[in-house]
Amino acid sequence: GHPSKQMTVIGITGTNGKTSVTCIINKILKHAGIANGALGTLGFTTPSGISTTGFTTPEATEIQQLFKTLLEGGVNHLVMEVSSHALELKRVCDVEFDMAVFTNLTEDHLDFHGNMEKYFKSKLTLFNSLGKKKTAVLNHDDPWVNKIISEIKCNWITYGLTKKADLFPEHFDISLEGIHAVLKWRNNHIQIKSPLIGEYNLYNIMAAVGSAVMLKIPINPKKVNPS
Repeated sequence: GHPSKQMTVIGITGTNGKTSVTCIINKILKHAGIANGALGTLGFTTPSGISTTGFTTPEATEIQQLFKTLLEGGVNHLVMEVSSHALELKRVCDVEFDMAVFTNLTEDHLDFHGNMEKYFKSKLTLFNSLGKKKTAVLNHDDPWVNKIISEIKCNWITYGLTKKADLFPEHFDISLEGIHAVLKWRNNHIQIKSPLIGEYNLYNIMAAVGSAVMLKIPINPKKVNPS
């Protein structure tokens, strides 16, 4: 029955950050009053609870069953991790993604993919599946991003630490106490206060915020707080 066609599905891919970005988007949607599910390393999360799946991205038939479960429960938003193994093994071939997020690409899983070019091409599969009306949210600071942009046909925005990105911090402070930042998105300023630490988590937060603004979730600094 292709349940994903009746849902808004956000896929997160990259070597690092998939789980964090998935969780942050899940929280943003929840605080915006949008019932949603999350699927990834931590399991299958629904408004009523969480269950384990065994894989970052489950097998194809199980994914479809999970989508159907959400849809029958009145939940039509899902944010999910999409691993390179899942893309290579075609677990998400019949999933219609509305948005895909690229976090980064570093050396990993080369025992499976063989080399970085093959690893990248499996990630690229997700973005090539997006139609013209879909959206990609891309890490501007990753060296592979230009290759993605040159290949895709969908809409796209970037996030990064400099003004070259569409979404960037006008200023930020990272300490053991957490992250304080003011993000600039077009003519909007988004205040971030998070207990998460490290520059990598600032990237994860920006990936999630970029996804939220493209989902047209109203900007509300009090709610954009991935605690």
